[in-house]
Amino acid sequence: MSEKSEKNMEDLKNSTSTQYKDSKHYKKALGFWDNVMLNIGTMIGSGILLLPFVVAAYAGPYEWISWLVAGIFILPVILIYSLLVELYPVSGGMSRYPYYSHGGLVSFLASVNAIFYFSMIIIPIEAQAIVRYLNLFWPVLLEPSGYPTILGYIVEVILTVLVSVIVYLGVRSVSTSNFVITAIKSGLILLFGLTMFLFFWSPKNFTDPSIAVMPMGIPGIFAAAGASIFAYTGFRRTAIFAGEAKEEIVKKLNWSEIVAWAIVLVIYVFMSVAIVGAIDWEKLAPIAAKMGINLYPGNWAGIANLSGPFAAMALGYGLIWMYYLFLLDGIISPFGVSIVEQGGLPRLFYAAAKAKYMPKAFLKVDKKTGTPIWGLIASLIGEIIYLFVIRLYSQSVDVVVASSNILYATGPAAVIGILARKKIKSTFYSILAPVAMVSSSLIFYWATYPYTLWGTIALFIFLPLFIYYVAKGEARGDIKNGIWYLTYIIVLDIISYLGETTFGGKGILSFPWDFVVIIIVALIFTYWAKISALKEEPEEAVDIEE
Repeated sequence: MSEKSEKNMEDLKNSTSTQYKDSKHYKKALGFWDNVMLNIGTMIGSGILLLPFVVAAYAGPYEWISWLVAGIFILPVILIYSLLVELYPVSGGMSRYPYYSHGGLVSFLASVNAIFYFSMIIIPIEAQAIVRYLNLFWPVLLEPSGYPTILGYIVEVILTVLVSVIVYLGVRSVSTSNFVITAIKSGLILLFGLTMFLFFWSPKNFTDPSIAVMPMGIPGIFAAAGASIFAYTGFRRTAIFAGEAKEEIVKKLNWSEIVAWAIVLVIYVFMSVAIVGAIDWEKLAPIAAKMGINLYPGNWAGIANLSGPFAAMALGYGLIWMYYLFLLDGIISPFGVSIVEQGGLPRLFYAAAKAKYMPKAFLKVDKKTGTPIWGLIASLIGEIIYLFVIRLYSQSVDVVVASSNILYATGPAAVIGILARKKIKSTFYSILAPVAMVSSSLIFYWATYPYTLWGTIALFIFLPLFIYYVAKGEARGDIKNGIWYLTYIIVLDIISYLGETTFGGKGILSFPWDFVVIIIVALIFTYWAKISALKEEPEEAVDIEE
């Protein structure tokens, strides 16, 4: 950037970071490492115990490349949101950034996505994961089909309520609980990886031609990346809790996302290499047989279908103590993620109410604990309902991966729109925003059809709610400023349907032409988003104080 552009950028950061204020009852309690650990805590959830094996079905021993690809492709998106956190250190930022750039419609769709189709689903998913592991100790919680028994449902509901109680106690309670749980689960995971690497690792699974195969070829690497992206989506935490950061670290908040990303990338790549190299097909075969899986060398799909794969490997090597540790971690780890996600949900409801298309009651923040109380109650009710709607863990993960990925396009659109409105020319962000839009689009496509469709259909189901608030004159419409995003979602769903069979499509648009088309489409919509930005700063709702 030129010297003038750099000064304009700095002026923008200073003006916006003081312009948007949240409820005075929010507690400024989070330090830099609290934010880093909030991000890591949700990046390393139940997925760390399952995803390294699930992605092997797509990429085989080359899954470490998929983790690297996923990390590289999500980085531009993270850098974009790091700038937005610096510009707007507010609570519930994921749904507020689009409001500042494109107004009502885009912000509403982002809010629906963030609330109803991502965060609210995560807590039931983690409750389902905990019950899966509890069932190994207490085998009365799941039916043979995998569905919860009545007692299993009761336990899931109790877990969800318990998480909500912890969240109600305040952001400090959320941060402390997460810090301890993240330290425990990360330590256990690294202990397992080091044990496998130092004592059981062999290059055979990477060098033997009969084993070291790509089950789905090169497209499988990207399909695996689409699944592993699920682990990296935890970087959103800073963008949701930014309004509760200590004043002295606000300017450093953007780095908390980047530091967390770097740590998690190293952990996942290392773990994938350590685990794949330590797989002993002969020792795992008898354990797999008890699960009804015919496991043989090179059967990566069989590895992916193992129930409690970390624990199964520990048992295969006779590491009984580690086996029980991982069963325990399978209970602890999801609980930590649930606390952080549940802590974020009331802030997202609060953000939607600030944009005036949710009831004003969601602006109420408990003056003692600093928790948006009605947002927490609404979250709990929605989660309990969800437990009875989608009852299988695997189904829930498939839906949430696709639904979360479509949200990220609003980040680069917000940055490029805001800079255009402010007439700030930045070479770096002029390049980064289109790159992030391309990354977001490819990541969504890799989630595979029909989950890409299921991950977006709720956005349209909730549109009547938006129309209601606009018709009442309470919320901004900004249809012309947001039609690009509606069109973008529809176009990507069509490409997903027509795309490569590896990604669930009909094969009409095969690899690599599907990638080429998505890149072109992403660049077109980047430009459309830029020229669709609001010409003036929008106003937000006034907080309800007591």
